[in-house]
Amino acid sequence: MNKSFAQQTLYSHVEFQELGLSFDIPQGWKGQLTDAAVILGHYRLAGLMILTENQSQTAKDLKKLAMEGLADDGVQLTPVEEFDLIGENRVEGFYQGTFSGFQVKAYAIGLINGMNIVILTEAKQLTGSVKFYQAKELDSSKFWRNRIVG
Repeated sequence: MNKSFAQQTLYSHVEFQELGLSFDIPQGWKGQLTDAAVILGHYRLAGLMILTENQSQTAKDLKKLAMEGLADDGVQLTPVEEFDLIGENRVEGFYQGTFSGFQVKAYAIGLINGMNIVILTEAKQLTGSVKFYQAKELDSSKFWRNRIVG
């Protein structure tokens, strides 16, 4: 994900041209970009949203991935029940477990060839704003790819 996202949080619309997707940050939410995710927090609501990239080609593949749960530093989430296939490009379901030492229940949404959204509060409006378009390789990516490969 592009490091310029930190500056884009001043705006409500975010585009990741290299991923070919855009989304609107819900009003009142602020974002931070890490190496692997976008983390959104709200100034009044308790909770957060974590957005990560995925490369799943089908909703069935994405569901299989979702059913594996989430494990990372300080995060151990397992599915509460079977995730639901929503149309041809989306899965939804609930996780429970620990996040930074706290017992949590999280709502998760996965969109094929796009992003995963783990919501630790009610914020479905972000998911409704996601739009996919043809990915565009940035000049900086071309430069480094050519340097590394050739």
